[in-house]
Parts: sequence; C-alpha cells; structure tokens
Amino acid sequence: MQNNFKSKCSLAVVFILIIIGLFYLLNSKTPFFSAAPTKVFAPENYPAGTTVSLYKNTPPGFPREIISENKELNYSGTVQAPDGGTQITVSYISDKNIPELVKMYKISLPKNGWTISESAVEDKVATISAFKTIERLIITTATAEDKGTMVTFQYEK
Repeated sequence: MQNNFKSKCSLAVVFILIIIGLFYLLNSKTPFFSAAPTKVFAPENYPAGTTVSLYKNTPPGFPREIISENKELNYSGTVQAPDGGTQITVSYISDKNIPELVKMYKISLPKNGWTISESAVEDKVATISAFKTIERLIITTATAEDKGTMVTFQYEK
C-alpha cells in the first residue's frame, strides 16, 4: 500500500515538472497569454485529431467553485480527444503550506457537492481525488522551492 502511494506521488511530481517544462517551452516560442486560447500541436503520442489549447485564465468548463485563491495561473490548458473527452489542467503557486491547502480543499469540496474519494499527504506533496457525478478532479500540491506551494488541478468530465 505504501509503495502504491509513493508511486502515485512520484507520478504527480513528474506530471507537475512536465507541465512546468511545457509552460516554459511554449512561452518562449509562442505568445502564451492571450485573450483567446492558443492552439498548439499535440505531441505525436496523442491520437490524431487531439486539440491542445492554452489559456491565460481558467479554461471554459473548469468548475468555478474550485478555489484558486485568485492567484495568477502558472498553467491553464485543455487537451480534447477526438472522441470528445476533455482534460483541463490548471496550476498556480500558493502562499499557503500543504497542510493548510489540504484542509481548505477537504472543507470546500464537499460543500460544493464533490465527494473526496482519496487523499494522501506527505511532507512535500499531497493529492486529493474527488468526483461529482461524471466529473473527476485530482488536486496535487507540491512544495515549490522558495516560491510557496504549487497547486495543480486535473479535471475531467
């Protein structure tokens, strides 16, 4: 059970690092912050017809009841598969520490109709999985060296 938890946390940290790298790579080659979504080419390992879009603010369809502390977003984008499935990823840096963020989301999610199905907290990373009917949400918090705590939302419906 402990190895499974460590594997999930490791995957979450790797995913966050990939998103940060993608943000810097795309920001250096294309205007990242624009009013309309910026379409980018989907990687070759995505199915043909997949659409990747980047946004300045939260993308359309992202649940408004999810707290993002009114912080500037580090990353905001969608991946839409040809079959219509959409994954929205949003991240920001918080001034709060991991225990404060976990407590905040464990209180706010159920108040807004979300059921928390799993949570795991370590010293430098925590994850919360929640669902609401057909919607799924994974919140990952990780210590960002000397910057605060990076909060990443992965939302699917």
